[in-house]
Amino acid sequence: MFFFSIQGTYNEYIFSNMILDTDETQTIMCLLRSYINGQFNQHWTTFAAGSVLAAIPLVILFMSLQKYIEKGLVAGAVKG
Repeated sequence: MFFFSIQGTYNEYIFSNMILDTDETQTIMCLLRSYINGQFNQHWTTFAAGSVLAAIPLVILFMSLQKYIEKGLVAGAVKG
């Protein structure tokens, strides 16, 4: 549950875009959206590189918590 709640909070876009209005307070997902938002403002290579860099902390967290996620999934399974 910890990993999935962190992932949901980390990737939240709509709520953080409504509340946080300055560049200093916006999350990384809102700032990445600004790279491709607009008619003449489409920087897809920068957006792709930023998306990969933004995914690194979640990948590291998932890899470190993977054995606990597997135990939690198997513990709720019906046996027999």
